Amino acid sequence: MNVRPEPLNLNVRGLGLSAPVAINELSLQMIRAGHNVARLGLGQSPFPVPPPVVEALRSNASRKEYLPVRGLEELREAVAETVALGVTS
Repeated sequence: MNVRPEPLNLNVRGLGLSAPVAINELSLQMIRAGHNVARLGLGQSPFPVPPPVVEALRSNASRKEYLPVRGLEELREAVAETVALGVTS
């Protein structure tokens, strides 16, 4: 029995790459061009997870609710404050 694939919906035919896929493609191009790139767009981070983060994950593993789309307000404020102070590490 021959099974014909469903035709692609016209609403999605003209869609471009998603942002994460586009970032991944660009990073691969940059690596091929000889640039040193830390690929954080997709997949696993090349950096070890800091112990305090591991502990926080353990402590909150039972939580299953989604976070606000804009992120946690307290975290956003802390990041903005750090950036405003010019702290880089």
